[in-house]
Amino acid sequence: MAVEDFSKDLIESVCILQRDGLNLTFTHRSFQEYFSALFITRTPSASLVPLLDQICRRTEDHVMAMAFDMNRNLIEKSWVIPKLRELNAKIDKIDLETDMFDYLECLYGRLRLVFGPPHGVSIFMKTDRAPNAHLLFTLYDLYSSNFGTMRSRFRRERKADVPIVERAIRGLISEGDIRFKEVPELTLRSKRRVRTDSEIPFEREDTLWFRETSHFMYFVNQKKALKKLLSELEQSSAKREAILGKLFQ
Repeated sequence: MAVEDFSKDLIESVCILQRDGLNLTFTHRSFQEYFSALFITRTPSASLVPLLDQICRRTEDHVMAMAFDMNRNLIEKSWVIPKLRELNAKIDKIDLETDMFDYLECLYGRLRLVFGPPHGVSIFMKTDRAPNAHLLFTLYDLYSSNFGTMRSRFRRERKADVPIVERAIRGLISEGDIRFKEVPELTLRSKRRVRTDSEIPFEREDTLWFRETSHFMYFVNQKKALKKLLSELEQSSAKREAILGKLFQ
């Protein structure tokens, strides 16, 4: 079949493509995502790492999840396992009891604490995602069963962090922390007014009070979960290789 006839068929009969000026575009984003995922699963594994590094940054589509469903073994062997090994090698060197700041920076990049209504001063992490953060949230999506319990528990427990954070903020302000100078006032749940910005940089010194919050245990459990996931995937991959080896002896 000639290229012209094939493209005409896709436009007029199948209706997958449509004309957009001089270009052809997919009639629906889902078609584009599906064929992108299909292309990924048929790409030589040596070329997958830089490609998937880019795909995992795209939080607005489902290409990664589709490719994972189409060929889980390929995605795990070529990208997930190597990336997990690299990440675990980094965080294994970090003691969370003494170097929580380094752990957070390794995973998320530079962080900020966000405060504001409707709950007065609360603790949230806000950052422009670093490469490891994109990897982490992709793992959360692909292996939700490995991280679901940990994340659900954290969502329930972090409400108890509010008085801890408020106490810490009052202490920082009384000590003259420059991050709180010349910023609007905000009413705490305790009805005491403090001067605070909507967000401030998270600094190394903040880990002293940060350890009292549920966030600290969340990251302790997160580190364990990442190590456990790598172990499970490596064992599963080794079993598959052993089976294939016996089949093709």
